[in-house]
Amino acid sequence: METRAPNWTSAEFETLLEGHYLSIEELVTHLPRRSIGAVGAVRAFLHAFHMGQYSSGLSNIMLEIVGERRGQLICAECGRRF
Repeated sequence: METRAPNWTSAEFETLLEGHYLSIEELVTHLPRRSIGAVGAVRAFLHAFHMGQYSSGLSNIMLEIVGERRGQLICAECGRRF
């Protein structure tokens, strides 16, 4: 049975947000508790969120951070500021 990874910390999520210009493989080296799949999924959830789509994959902490930094973030998927 596979164990679920621990919840993302705010510091990990900030690293992901600040690393928007890095490839997923590069970013994973800064996030040792996260897999390539996990980083890719959170990036996809962020893209969906700023496009006004389904965003249930983002935790409350993640949504709070995004709300606080609205307009200052850059989407790793499409390069748009949100």
